[in-house]
Amino acid sequence: MSPPMVSRALARLRDAFGDALLVRSGRGMTLTPRALELSPDIRECLSMLDRIDRRHKPTDLRNAEAQVSIRCDDVFAAVLCPELLETVAQEAPRLRLAIVSEHHYSLEDFRRGTVDLEVGGRSHFPPEVIVRRVGTEFLEGIVRADHPIFRVRITAETFARFPRVVAETQLDFQKALHVALSSRNLDTGSINLITPSLYTAAASTLRSDLIATAPGVMARNLARLFGLATFKVPLDLPIIPVGVAWHARLQADDIHRWLRRKVISIVQASLRKRG
Repeated sequence: MSPPMVSRALARLRDAFGDALLVRSGRGMTLTPRALELSPDIRECLSMLDRIDRRHKPTDLRNAEAQVSIRCDDVFAAVLCPELLETVAQEAPRLRLAIVSEHHYSLEDFRRGTVDLEVGGRSHFPPEVIVRRVGTEFLEGIVRADHPIFRVRITAETFARFPRVVAETQLDFQKALHVALSSRNLDTGSINLITPSLYTAAASTLRSDLIATAPGVMARNLARLFGLATFKVPLDLPIIPVGVAWHARLQADDIHRWLRRKVISIVQASLRKRG
């Protein structure tokens, strides 16, 4: 600050406190008793402002210690985690990730902070949750490589002829499948097995004629893991939107903003790997 600016600031302080605060003493300046009385409080205020200023500086990701909870299906986690863990190890090594099961779902999770980020096809969230749509998927069938469905043309009729296995986490998609089969007067009751997860659903097809179904990105990952085959379900089904969701309170958080950019990039890349 220039000398005139200092003089004007000192004048405003003198008016505010009703005291000279700083007076001449020989060739220098000295504090008045009132100024000395205020000094500890002023130092504390300046220290607080300095701490606030430091908090608003960009976060040092390499030294940031935090835990981020991501909710997604376990198969989607298997798609997401390898690349995400590699990225975290390189750029934010002290960051800890926690994958939260979709089995434990509550609309309050975002508000309570038990879930920081969600990846999947859910469409209903509290109003303060921000959702970024990152792509779309189609429902695909998962079967053993030598399944008899491949010996004929895959149609709605041939699809309905075979028994199905359903994972509990995929029941919402089964409702749309039920409607599509009903609209064509086809059998809707051929569900022979319900499993707790897509992994067990896929494993159950290895030595049976069961058909499991899942959004494409998860179906393809299961096929690679178990040596299975996939096909597009031959019915007029709604497109499955894939989104990433987070609470508005985390919108400007440096760590969360960095992580969700990485998650969105990985998810978009996985959705492009169709076929």
